[in-house]
Amino acid sequence: MREHKDSLYHSLFMLADDAILLLENDRVVHCNPACVKMFKAENIDRILQCSPSDFSPILQPDGKSSKEKSHEMIELAHKNGLAQFDWMHCRFDGNNFMAEVVLTPFTNDGKQLIYAVIRDISNWQVSQQALNDAEDKLRMIASITDDIIWMRDLRLRYTYLSPSVERVKGWTVDEAMAMKPTEVAPPKSIKKALSMLQQELKRDNEPGLDPNRSRRFQMQEYCKDGSLIWTEQSMSFIRDSNKKPIGFLGITRNITDQQNVLNELEAAKKRAEESDNLKSSFLANMSHEIRTPLNAILGFSELMADEQSDLEERKQFSGIIKTSTNSLLSMITDIFDISKLRSNQLNLKPHPVILQKILDKVFNDFIYHVPDETSAQIKFFIKPISGKLNQVYLFDEERLVQILKKMLENAFKYTKEGSISFGVSLIKESKARFFVKDTGTGIPPEKQGIIFKQFRQGEESLKRQFGGTGLGLAICKELVELMDGDIGVHSSPGSGSEFWFTLPLVSPE
Repeated sequence: MREHKDSLYHSLFMLADDAILLLENDRVVHCNPACVKMFKAENIDRILQCSPSDFSPILQPDGKSSKEKSHEMIELAHKNGLAQFDWMHCRFDGNNFMAEVVLTPFTNDGKQLIYAVIRDISNWQVSQQALNDAEDKLRMIASITDDIIWMRDLRLRYTYLSPSVERVKGWTVDEAMAMKPTEVAPPKSIKKALSMLQQELKRDNEPGLDPNRSRRFQMQEYCKDGSLIWTEQSMSFIRDSNKKPIGFLGITRNITDQQNVLNELEAAKKRAEESDNLKSSFLANMSHEIRTPLNAILGFSELMADEQSDLEERKQFSGIIKTSTNSLLSMITDIFDISKLRSNQLNLKPHPVILQKILDKVFNDFIYHVPDETSAQIKFFIKPISGKLNQVYLFDEERLVQILKKMLENAFKYTKEGSISFGVSLIKESKARFFVKDTGTGIPPEKQGIIFKQFRQGEESLKRQFGGTGLGLAICKELVELMDGDIGVHSSPGSGSEFWFTLPLVSPE
């Protein structure tokens, strides 16, 4: 049995990859082949009877003499029963290398020996230094980049989070590491991210799938101040030695600015398409609106030329032609006005006026043009004006009358019975509020935001009940804003409407 053990120990000694030396009185009395190979000696005899300091540089990296320090390490091993340390060695070809040394004292046949195991760690040191350098670079990148680098386990708990989280989202690393996934983002974004991660986990067993693949997706996330930002996530799996997923490695980038630009571009595209559709609709409506009075003018002109028509019929035909001509002229004027307003070529011409006289003029013009059958069903009147408003103020009379008439035209168009009133009241001694109120069909809330836009009407189909170009109220809005005023409407379906606008009161100097 003893011979068997001796044979086993001898085999382990001779086949070991580490260099093994037996020292007696600081001299090598035996070594294995790995020692010859490690120190690049010609043979074992080259090493035997050498002292450890003989294959060491004169000085160790700490500046101490190799000879003196070798004695210290041997004494330490005898004292403690073991000594383990790093040692700079020198091969017989003159090249130095770092090794890990373990000294174990033992007694054999009454002799005090040292069993020394030497492991070359120079390659490991190079690898470790490279790893340390890589980690330093990663820390530097993580500390200066605005992207958030993170790692999570399969339960979505953070295992690493870069300091940039504080710059991007306001939380410290410790605060963010302690947060649950549901605290990081809104439920909709969390659901989207979880769905994507689950899909990738299910797909992971598909043959031929790249284990190093990454997925990108966008989501919203909370900041510490409660605001929401848009982020782009780039995620891949962290795997164990068997290539099984054990977590996620990701990079989070703040793309709020880019997303806002995309949203603005999308909104601009939508507006452009809407504008194009509106213009197409406007041209179709305009074609219809122009043809109607033109057909009336042409048709009744031919009837007037008929000698069989009596004087009364010709007067009636003349009135229709005049009405159609005025309608056509009004449309053309609207088109010119909106074009001038859009190109900033419409100039105001204010001069001293009395508001009561302007309202009386508008009232008389409408009374004269309102058909008898309409006036019998609708009460049309002016609200009394306060004494202060009867003073002289500076207004562009032509444009003020234009606005009131367009609002009254709409009121008569959409009111079949009840009343229509208009007037002006004083606001804060320096502003006048004009209004036109009717008991007509009213305007649904969802339409009230568009009726002041160009080419827009409450009803926009060619088959709509009421005609018009969709420019009247848009012109009113542009003119009111040109005169530093505001415009709006109060209305509800079936309860009528009140259109109003305010203008500053400016007294002539």
